[in-house]
Amino acid sequence: MSDHNILDHDTISEQPESIPDAGLIFGLGIVSIVLSLTFCGIGFIPGVICLIKAKEPMRLIKENPGKYTDASNVSTGRVLGLIGTIIGGLMFVFVFLYFIFIFALIAAEGNF
Repeated sequence: MSDHNILDHDTISEQPESIPDAGLIFGLGIVSIVLSLTFCGIGFIPGVICLIKAKEPMRLIKENPGKYTDASNVSTGRVLGLIGTIIGGLMFVFVFLYFIFIFALIAAEGNF
């Protein structure tokens, strides 16, 4: 029997794996920022979804560093989702306060 037919299980298990939903997490992070900057805070929604979806892959990456090929996509998507969530939340608050100010002016009917 020759040695080249024997599989070395250690080398097979060390092959880098792809993280499920890495592209989705990255895409949600980008969409979160774009929507936050263009549609007054709606980007908050995909940002929160991105952060929730990135929780499990980030745990896997921390447990096995170097095992996954697209760990940078998950990390970048998570950061983009966090930024989009913050911007979306701030935009929502500013728009809300703006409308309260406008309604207060209308209710005052110019009596200053």
